[in-house]
Amino acid sequence: MNGQILLAKRHLPLPQLMEKLGHGRSARKSALSPFRPESRASFSMFSRRGLWFWKDHGTGESGDEITYLEKYFSLTRSEAIRLFLRLANTRKT
Repeated sequence: MNGQILLAKRHLPLPQLMEKLGHGRSARKSALSPFRPESRASFSMFSRRGLWFWKDHGTGESGDEITYLEKYFSLTRSEAIRLFLRLANTRKT
């Protein structure tokens, strides 16, 4: 993993990223999906070896902070990486 991305993940882990984006209600172990309307909780977050991940059990999709931004904002991977680094304030100017 790119060192700059890893540093950004330490500065702005998924729960804090979601809070920063106004998605704090979905930043839990079990919550409603921030990606689509639903009446039963199918979204979850979990940590493995110090890194955070999300999973939408309703669609089977999952990922990390960058894939969260890709999916939520319909970004390309490179656009999502740039946005994440900017949000985490670790991007070199």
